Amino acid sequence: MLRRVFTPYLLIQILILLLVLACAGQWGNRGDEQEQKQVREQEQEQEQVREQEQEQEQEQKQEQEQEQKQEQEQVREQEQEQVREQEQEQEQVREQEQVREQEQEQEQEQEQEQEQVREQEQKKFGRRTDHTSAVKKYCRKIAKKFYYWGWGHSYCQNFQWLHVRNSVLGDPLMWVVFGDEKAHRKTPKNATMVLCSIHGDELTPAKFCFDLMVDLARNFPRFKEQLVIIAPIVNPDSFFKRKPTRTNRRGVDINRNFPTKDWKIAALKLWRTRYHSDPRRFPGKHSLSEPETLFMVNLIKRYRPGKIIQVHAPLTHIDYDGPGDTLNQKALPVNQLLISMSTNAKGYRIKNYPYFPGSLGNWAGNERQIPTYTLELPSSDNRRSKEFWQTFQKAMHTAILFPVLD
Repeated sequence: MLRRVFTPYLLIQILILLLVLACAGQWGNRGDEQEQKQVREQEQEQEQVREQEQEQEQEQKQEQEQEQKQEQEQVREQEQEQVREQEQEQEQVREQEQVREQEQEQEQEQEQEQEQVREQEQKKFGRRTDHTSAVKKYCRKIAKKFYYWGWGHSYCQNFQWLHVRNSVLGDPLMWVVFGDEKAHRKTPKNATMVLCSIHGDELTPAKFCFDLMVDLARNFPRFKEQLVIIAPIVNPDSFFKRKPTRTNRRGVDINRNFPTKDWKIAALKLWRTRYHSDPRRFPGKHSLSEPETLFMVNLIKRYRPGKIIQVHAPLTHIDYDGPGDTLNQKALPVNQLLISMSTNAKGYRIKNYPYFPGSLGNWAGNERQIPTYTLELPSSDNRRSKEFWQTFQKAMHTAILFPVLD
């Protein structure tokens, strides 16, 4: 039976089966190896991925750290810049404070110097004169305007002012007298009248008159035998305007408002024709209509001066109106004075300027035969006032001392 069973055919089948099983085992092992290999490869890939991710994370972390460092550095730089700016601002503030302190010290020094000058001048002038409240107020107004124009101290409070009438706006029309007025009434002295700021926009003449007043006060012994009448601001309403004008408060040119013989016939007609109704030269509706004109007329009648000097600007000449009003009559004393004034002012130009209806030169010089000199300064520039006084100081001394009796 067994022999039948284990036949060659059966053995072959068994061998084949064993071979198959063996091959299957090998293939299974190979499959397992492949699977394991794939797993290992996957694990390697995953490891690589993780490494890459870790590298990326590290790079990102490094980048973030660098960015944070940069930001922190920028913040520090900004903070440092702010600190530097604050320090610079503080330094600037300190410098400005130092500059202000220096300016304050300079101002205090200047004030002290000015105060010393005032004290010295007061010693020369004597004590301040007692004035009416109107004059005190007006002197304060003058002082304020003087400092505004850069002229320094006016010494207005140091003079003995005379005051009768007021301007349209109520400012006192004041004058000062150097010399013995009472003695002059008994025995006429060599009297000189000086009028300034007849036109308010001519600034330099006002300072010129105050310079003359201070000069006479300082050198009074030299002029004590003379009589000098000075009205430094004839047209205050115009002079004290924010923008000074030629005409007075009512728009009248007071140097065309004097009651000359030809006023009614020619003043308004000439204004309309020659000057085309120029508002700056309006002579008024009738002569002597303005308080400033009346002030000058009464002043001249009161003192009957031997000569009048009116100071204007800016025509740059000396003119004369009065007896012997021709330049070729050099022998006449009045023309000698004209030439002498020009010589003492470095050859200042002499010009025979025409007179007009209603002008001071016409009314006082031609009609009343009072030698009337018009000194036209070169400019109304307030900054040149000192220059003009230095130029004409000697000429004014010559004019005051020159004997011309009424």
